[in-house]
Amino acid sequence: MPLIAADKVPIASAAGRTSLLVNLTGIFVQKLQPKREAGVPVTKLQKVLANVIWDWFTLAKHYDRFRFSVPGDLAWLPDLSGALAHLLPTTDYRAKMWFDCYHNLVDLTDSGVFKVFARTSGYKDASGERHIVFAPYAEEDVVRYNNVEPHEERYWTVLSTIYGTALQDYPDVLEVMASARTSQSTILCALRHFLEWHEGLLTCLVAWELDPGASAPRNNATNIANAGEAARKYALCLDHYAARAESFDVIQRFAKDTELEGLVPAVVLPANDELHHMRLKSLRDNAVLISAVQVLCSELLNVFNGTGANLNRVDGAARSLETIQRLGEDHRQPMYWQKTFAEPPNSEAARACSELLRSVVAIINEDAQITMATANDFYAGVSNMLHPLYPHKRPPLRPTVPRILPKH
Repeated sequence: MPLIAADKVPIASAAGRTSLLVNLTGIFVQKLQPKREAGVPVTKLQKVLANVIWDWFTLAKHYDRFRFSVPGDLAWLPDLSGALAHLLPTTDYRAKMWFDCYHNLVDLTDSGVFKVFARTSGYKDASGERHIVFAPYAEEDVVRYNNVEPHEERYWTVLSTIYGTALQDYPDVLEVMASARTSQSTILCALRHFLEWHEGLLTCLVAWELDPGASAPRNNATNIANAGEAARKYALCLDHYAARAESFDVIQRFAKDTELEGLVPAVVLPANDELHHMRLKSLRDNAVLISAVQVLCSELLNVFNGTGANLNRVDGAARSLETIQRLGEDHRQPMYWQKTFAEPPNSEAARACSELLRSVVAIINEDAQITMATANDFYAGVSNMLHPLYPHKRPPLRPTVPRILPKH
């Protein structure tokens, strides 16, 4: 099976190495899937790969015996589904670029690199989830051609086995290990959910403040619901970090009797871990702010829909803001919110919620010591200076030796 793209041009080393490592993991995980399922759900594959990537970088950096090169263009990145494996491209994959930063594996099933290797462009199941169907095995000459050394293939497979097997019975554990392995990774994943929450609410508030009839109620309801889900995931991510010890134990059991027993899951705390812990505590404390704003905006939706606000819920949210000294005085007064929601015009309530949202964003950015307004800003920072695995500059691929295209 030659590694060539659909147009018969040899795959570049970074792209070929990336594709091969994805396939090594996918081939194993595919064997574990129920017989009735063809292929591997893409999100599950990305979750396994996110954990493999974390251990890969950590082992290579801190243990001399593991002389690994970077895994092609594969990278650990925060996502709305928790931390996943995406691609920070060093070559042209001719695929959609998300937030001017990365390619999603699901978009690469139609790429020449993955289409030939996986033998399919993927498909959607009845629920709409994308799957990739992998070849039954990877031929040895394909592995060598794509600059994956024997010891790298062995350890990548061991890691894929550990996390792929754990996925079947403990999917939540893989989520904790991918997103909340360290204080820094937890902060980044929580901030990604925070940005989604902020964007959903801001879209509605701006429309309501300027023109109460500007947006269709259905769109507003969807945005508020999506923001509520992002707020829930923000809090869940922080809870995962607090309860991560049990997840560590589970993965250690799956690593038992392998070459990586006692080393996986790999965690080496950064020198500034204490600072990250302080930031993380602040983000946990700020969860009450996010919850209160979400309630107020949900009741504001009811106002604009004509059903009216539940003033008891408004009062409960307002009282949770009373002790937050960093908010403006009006925003800390329950009577202010009761009056604002009870009396017209509705645009005044939208303006008050917009002001509160801006204050909350300023507080969280200050506590996280990160200033970012959009997802593009976020990923620009994470892919460079803020990344927990390579915080200064992404390491290059190891110099390669030209290889002969394998016969087929």
